Amino acid sequence: MKISIGIALPQAIYNPSDDVNTIRRFVTRAEDYGYDSLWVAESIIGKQPFLEPLSLLSYVAGLTKKVRMGVSVMLLTQRNPLQLAKSLATLDQLSLGRIDVGVALGRRVTEEIFGYSSERRIQRFIEEVHVMKTLWTAPSASFSGTFWNFEQVEMEPKPLQKPHPPIWFGGGVTAALKRAARYADHFMVSGAVSLQDFKTQYGELQQYLAVEGRESGSFTVSKRVYIAVEKDRNSAKMKLREWMKNTYGNADIADHAAIYGDSNECLDSLGEFIQAGARHLLINPVYDDMEQLEIISSDILPGLRAQDELSRGRGPARDQNIAINQIV
Repeated sequence: MKISIGIALPQAIYNPSDDVNTIRRFVTRAEDYGYDSLWVAESIIGKQPFLEPLSLLSYVAGLTKKVRMGVSVMLLTQRNPLQLAKSLATLDQLSLGRIDVGVALGRRVTEEIFGYSSERRIQRFIEEVHVMKTLWTAPSASFSGTFWNFEQVEMEPKPLQKPHPPIWFGGGVTAALKRAARYADHFMVSGAVSLQDFKTQYGELQQYLAVEGRESGSFTVSKRVYIAVEKDRNSAKMKLREWMKNTYGNADIADHAAIYGDSNECLDSLGEFIQAGARHLLINPVYDDMEQLEIISSDILPGLRAQDELSRGRGPARDQNIAINQIV
């Protein structure tokens, strides 16, 4: 399976005139570099000024022509599935079929703020996935569940992608892996998960897919990887820790889950995730957006592409300086 490389877009707005310009430049430059996909996250409430993901992707769709776009991940327990299905179908039409839909359960902390109960939240999450699929695929949709019930509901237009946009589940715990094996098209392992834990989760997921009778070859396992590329490793680490503390309230995520150092070190570390089974990488710089994009794209992306070509028997690496132990 071809290794797919995505990159996370800048999403915070502190100075609109500057930050919107940065987003525009980042998006167009990333597509020029040949990334397979561009990704945003969801943070509806909180102190960080993150833009709403689907609104941002509508803007991104207008700036791009061929690169795929995704959300990793929306928390379905905070959203109405009928309205979300309509928004995603619209975005898939406007982007000419380039949308990937990432969803997750999330923590039991905020449902009440959005007008939902936290009771039976897993059942509601699964129902919401089925509701969206039904609306996207049935000419006249009917659904009978515990939380959602309707008959002969029409919703047009359908998504351009058939039968519907790929649905990615996200998470970092065993229960999320089991749900993904049963209901999702693909799975993205949390950025807070270390390499060793990724290896464990990848192995578990293969077992769950086998239990469900699903072919693992058509089920992509992705890893979000927080990254800081600098020759000064300590500086990179401190910047990652500060970002993690401000964003997630836990600076220690940087110590065990992020990668940092010079380009060769980061290429080696990304290669380890590929060796462990990842067939999609979501590379996530967290500061100095344009500077990080340029160095990752010029110094690391070609090496990842070369590893992919060698692993699939497509000839010699383009970069002859890649060490043998970096090749998958």
